[in-house]
Amino acid sequence: MNLPKKVWWNTALPSLFNIGINGNINSAKSFSVRVNGVTKSRITNIDSPGIEILRKYSEFTDSESKTYRKNIKFNYLSTSLFYAESVEIFLEKESGVGLDVSFQTQNVEVETKVDTDTKKHFVLKYSGNQSPFAAKFTKGKDFDFK
Repeated sequence: MNLPKKVWWNTALPSLFNIGINGNINSAKSFSVRVNGVTKSRITNIDSPGIEILRKYSEFTDSESKTYRKNIKFNYLSTSLFYAESVEIFLEKESGVGLDVSFQTQNVEVETKVDTDTKKHFVLKYSGNQSPFAAKFTKGKDFDFK
């Protein structure tokens, strides 16, 4: 089995689109999650509210310099969010193996492509920007607001 070692299954995946793994993922023949239709939203967009956020941040760093140095300068700020239009889940396993996937269905359109004892393929479709799955972080002191 050639499962990628880049994802820490016990911490990262369940929070990704509320996808849960029920059973031992190492017993899968194959497993993948494909993210489709990715868009990026920056906190510093040149339209409102991005301009207002930058203005307020600049004012804060000037007027509350002690608080800024203590709480923000050396911590990370989310500067961008990445959203998905849809997510595809693929699972293949041997018959009888106690392994399954679960996911949130509230406000999500679910298309079942395959759902058998040995193969599963679901497409989760999201509307609007309701499914941020990643963020870009910048250290407070490196946040470019001027």
